[in-house]
Amino acid sequence: MDLFVIALDDFVYHKKFRPMMELCKIIKFDLIETPLETLSKIVKDIQKNYSITLLAEKVETYEEFKQAKTMGFTLFQGYFFSKPEIISKKDISSNHIAKLSLVSEISKANLDLPKIESFIKKDVSTSYKLLKFMNSAYFKRTNPLNTIKDAITYLGEDELRKFINVVILSDLGEEKPNELIRNSLVRARMCELCGSVFKSDYTTDELFILGLFSFMDAILDKEMETILKQVSISDKIKKALLGNDKDFNKILNIVSSVEKGRWNTVFLNVLSGTPVEKKIPEFYIDAIAMANSFFQ
Repeated sequence: MDLFVIALDDFVYHKKFRPMMELCKIIKFDLIETPLETLSKIVKDIQKNYSITLLAEKVETYEEFKQAKTMGFTLFQGYFFSKPEIISKKDISSNHIAKLSLVSEISKANLDLPKIESFIKKDVSTSYKLLKFMNSAYFKRTNPLNTIKDAITYLGEDELRKFINVVILSDLGEEKPNELIRNSLVRARMCELCGSVFKSDYTTDELFILGLFSFMDAILDKEMETILKQVSISDKIKKALLGNDKDFNKILNIVSSVEKGRWNTVFLNVLSGTPVEKKIPEFYIDAIAMANSFFQ
């Protein structure tokens, strides 16, 4: 068993690096420094002679993502995964509007649990995702849950809201890379956990929803303001999603810095030497575990 995985970063192909390539497991190509059109022969040679995973970083557009994936890249990083490709003539589909309406339904103070149970039972995909998620290793359950009603009862209303929002977001992003939805869930959990150590006007449940929906513009390729017109949620949540709340912006900037590995940002430097600084990595590990349990 390998104790370490070696990755070559910002790789520029040259025969002198072949001994290093024999040892590494991942090669990262910067698509700005080494555009895809220059990599076709190199990628073929690597795939033919080495057992190496290829990672494309600084993926800026959907076209670059598709081209890199076709060439053989299996890991991706870049602004494309959090940036909407705004298409002014593209309307939100009726199917998406229906799902956004469900977001409005579960945002109500009092949930109609029989109605929610009926909805889940009628949707095979949602039923499967719920039971798989509830029986995943993340919850450390000794006895599996076998019915939708049991799962709903075990979750409780607040956690049920979170789960349904995650499923809706996953369905809305079915044409997008899974990583975008995964990032949304990681961010949601991170925001929720940060809410336990930072003062704000938001509950931890609200911060989970804010983190989850903060990628909604990238998922639907529409301006956030346009999307929010289709959802009946509180003005407080809308204000934060539009970037107009300093409390949420503070938390989001901290979470975003961790996501991008930018450890020297002013947002993280403020935490240097504090007890909270030690909690941030723990929060991130927990968030990754939660996201993995949903997608496994």
